[in-house]
Amino acid sequence: MFVSFFERLQNDKANWDKIKSLFIEIDIPSKTTLLKEGEQAQNIYFIKKGCLRLWFNDDGKDITF
Repeated sequence: MFVSFFERLQNDKANWDKIKSLFIEIDIPSKTTLLKEGEQAQNIYFIKKGCLRLWFNDDGKDITF
């Protein structure tokens, strides 16, 4: 899905030239917390390789979903 999303954007040359500077590829180490409880997201992440763990705290207990 990720590849087709970017392939579609890149094939639309007029729009890709306008927005390509908004995409920055970064490597994030494992076990990095991207967003803490109560924070508002400032970024959107597209995962090329690896996975995410989504969780919340329920009375001191980590619940993964």
